[in-house]
Amino acid sequence: MKAFITFGTVDFLEKKKMANPTEEILLLQSEENSMLYHETEKDSIFKEPKKFEVLLSNGAFPDKGFTTVNYIPVTDESKPMFEYTFKSEVNRLAQQEGFIALRFLRPLKGGTYTVLTIWENELSYNVWHKSEEHKVFQSKIADQQHKIVYPSPAYVKEYYIVSPKE
Repeated sequence: MKAFITFGTVDFLEKKKMANPTEEILLLQSEENSMLYHETEKDSIFKEPKKFEVLLSNGAFPDKGFTTVNYIPVTDESKPMFEYTFKSEVNRLAQQEGFIALRFLRPLKGGTYTVLTIWENELSYNVWHKSEEHKVFQSKIADQQHKIVYPSPAYVKEYYIVSPKE
C-alpha cells in the first residue's frame, strides 16, 4: 500500500477530496495548515506529494476525530532497527481507549518516517500521552538509542479531521 500527503488551503483540499469520492482520503486541519492523506495501491491523485510506503495499518478512517502526525528523522543505517522496534511495540498504542487508527509510513525519499494516529478526541490522546503505557512505549523505543541514530529531533503536529461540506 502507498500513501501520499499534500498540503494546501482547506478549501482547495476539500475540493480535491470531493472530486475523488471513491478514494481513501483523509482531510486534516490544524491552526497552521491543512493536509490531505491519500492511501491507495494506485498512483497519487496529487501533483507533487510526499510519498510513503505503508508499513503498518491499524483501523479505518473515521469521519471525525483528533489526529497526531509524528515526524521521526532516522538515518539510513538505522531504518531496519527503527522499523523493527516500532512494529514490535505499537500494539500497546492500539489497545488504548479512544484509539481509532494508526498508519506507520516509510518515506520513499528522505529519512523522516511519519506516524499518523487517530483518536476519538483530543482528551483520549492526552490520556494516552500521560499514561504509564505511553511511558513504557517511549522507554522501549529509547532503549534502542544506542542502535538507532536520529539525525534531528522528532516532532508532532496535531490536526482535526474535517468532514467535507455537502
